Amino acid sequence: MSIGKNYLLPEEELLLDIKDDLNVNKLISKKNQNKTDLQLDILNTGDLIKLILGYEIDLSSYNNLEVFREFNEDQVLPTRVKLKNSEYELIILNKKIYE
Repeated sequence: MSIGKNYLLPEEELLLDIKDDLNVNKLISKKNQNKTDLQLDILNTGDLIKLILGYEIDLSSYNNLEVFREFNEDQVLPTRVKLKNSEYELIILNKKIYE
């Protein structure tokens, strides 16, 4: 997964194992992590992939997490997936899917 946290910063690559969990804190720059006391969610990598691909998941294990998806008319995959709770909002843009 390539992550562009901000258009001014270079992209960062994050290698995910389907068996592991993703701590959302890894998506925040280390400089900003020191300024916040947020305890962000730990997402199951399989659940994250399902969300990016447009599938529904059981959100009961995630505290107050809401999921919003936007689709283009001719696209099967969502072009934008937003994960939101009271502490953060994570927007995932699906620009290209590599096979």
